Amino acid sequence: MLVWLAGVSLLLAACQPNPSPEYPSAEQTSTPAAAFANTPTIRPPAPRLTHTPPPVRLITVEPEELQALRLSLWHPWSAAAAAELETLVSDFNRTNTWGIRVETHPIEDFDELSNRLQTTGGGDERPDILIAPLYQLLYLDQDRSRLADLDGYIQDSTWGLTATEQDDFFPVFWQSGFQGAARLAVPAFSSGSVLYYNKTWANELGFADPPGSAAQFVEQACAAARANQSDEDGENDGTGGWIINTSYPAAISWLYAYSANIQDGEVGYRFNTTPVRQSLAFLRSLYEQGCAWLPEDEYVEDEFASRRGLFASGTVLGIPFQEDAFADARSQDEWMVLPYPGPSGPGAVTVYGESFAIIAATPPRQLASWLFIRWMLQPENQARLILKTGALPLGGAALEEIQLHKPLKQWQQAVDLLDLAYAEPALASWRTVRWAVSDITTQLFRWYFTLDQLPASIHLLDQTAAELHQRFGEKPQMNP
Repeated sequence: MLVWLAGVSLLLAACQPNPSPEYPSAEQTSTPAAAFANTPTIRPPAPRLTHTPPPVRLITVEPEELQALRLSLWHPWSAAAAAELETLVSDFNRTNTWGIRVETHPIEDFDELSNRLQTTGGGDERPDILIAPLYQLLYLDQDRSRLADLDGYIQDSTWGLTATEQDDFFPVFWQSGFQGAARLAVPAFSSGSVLYYNKTWANELGFADPPGSAAQFVEQACAAARANQSDEDGENDGTGGWIINTSYPAAISWLYAYSANIQDGEVGYRFNTTPVRQSLAFLRSLYEQGCAWLPEDEYVEDEFASRRGLFASGTVLGIPFQEDAFADARSQDEWMVLPYPGPSGPGAVTVYGESFAIIAATPPRQLASWLFIRWMLQPENQARLILKTGALPLGGAALEEIQLHKPLKQWQQAVDLLDLAYAEPALASWRTVRWAVSDITTQLFRWYFTLDQLPASIHLLDQTAAELHQRFGEKPQMNP
């Protein structure tokens, strides 16, 4: 009982922000040019048409009011993403017809960005344009007054995006960014949580096809675990199967694969449901069968490349680094990207990343900020950032730009999964609730945990999420 109470305290402690992101994001990437080194057949996700309102004149600022405005852009990126952003900003400053000049201000990381936003004063200290995760932007705008509603700019007949341009964005990205009826953000950069799968090893184990369900996943994972246990290499005993990952993007990918709807329009979150229980019970059972194992290190590219796992949870941004690990291991194994499997159906992946937002200001400053964002959203400019970072394309036109640059087939496989993609919960409280999700997943694989403790754990998660949501003062949100 004492051990279980310790687990409960860990769950509550996990509700504090963690300074170290569990998954690589734009500020962590180097320059994975290898992400564009092969020549696959490019197949964009099937379009899903959405209704776009007809353009009307909504913004009354005159062009001369934009002349020579100076704007401040705050972002948390570094390495390749930051370097390419600097180049893009320089090009915008040089070519825009209004003489608008954007100055970038990199902030150390996401948490520091959030802290700076909460303490900034007025005048020159404040940004005009923000790049940040949606949950941070919603947290910043809890009083509904600090961020501009972008819908009027998007729909404006003079300054906005055409219906064709809007419909080009993949829905999983374009339909996020809302707080109630107000659009506070538009997508800037995205990665995703996916499964890596060693196809060559699976074939040797007798499996011609990747798993299409959770049951088939278990069958293949357990076969790999038995193979490692019975071979002559004693160092790989206890490995094989799925290399466990307890990060919240991996955790909610499993939940989504089981059709869990964790964001609820009435209460914020709903974890105490049958799909959540089934998903977490599946993972614990997989572990108890010896078909999943806990690695010592957070980064498992080398273990996956050396057949310590038939499956590993990975990211889209991590694809070139995984390819490098296979090269370093001198392995000829073919590997691929898969969705997380559910009991039936195609499975799921989770996408996450950063969005653009505009700090509320005078009409000319807001319009000037929007014109920079609109320029950044142009497919050719999206493509430039993707080519330097290996991020996901935000729309079909940007994907077509990438066709000329020979992306890795695993990157294309990830793009092909966007029709199965779910976004993170669009709530300010996700800033802390995500760590509670990660913690219950961690508890799931502790030696002392048993399946009969699962209902109480999920109930506690549900209560914790509700309390945090209420603490953030959020009202129920439903995207239009």
